[in-house]
Amino acid sequence: MLPSSMVSPLSLPLLYRQRLMLGAGFLDKYPHPWLIWESGPGRPTEGQRPDVIETRTPRQAGPPRTPTHEAIAFPLVGARPLRIGRASSNDLVVDDVTVSRELGLIRCEADRWFFDRLSPQVTIPLSSGLALSHGEVWFTFVSAADLLTRLDGMRTP
Repeated sequence: MLPSSMVSPLSLPLLYRQRLMLGAGFLDKYPHPWLIWESGPGRPTEGQRPDVIETRTPRQAGPPRTPTHEAIAFPLVGARPLRIGRASSNDLVVDDVTVSRELGLIRCEADRWFFDRLSPQVTIPLSSGLALSHGEVWFTFVSAADLLTRLDGMRTP
């Protein structure tokens, strides 16, 4: 059973199907920003994309990982800060051994979103398209409109 405070993630392929079904009504159902979790060795790094912030140096310990190419999107709704990390007690649980058990908080303040890294303590203002890299995963903060653009780019001819 999931903790009651846990945010239920949705896969991008599922959101893509929702986009096809809802059409113009997609933004009515999903008007909030999202945090998209992506993993694998093909993730961008700070040197490859100017909008990626490394939240820690990747560690080399642990077994080799199989790349995961299906992105997961966490809806960012509600007024309270959301805890993010590997521990099952977090609101946004990221099941990846390269992610800290207690990574940080995602919070909204006066219609602006922030990521508060716990150790070392740093606050990063989030703007749509900004990626936070941690271990072998990255999290991209996107507005509802930018998620829609990404989903529309998934359409096959």
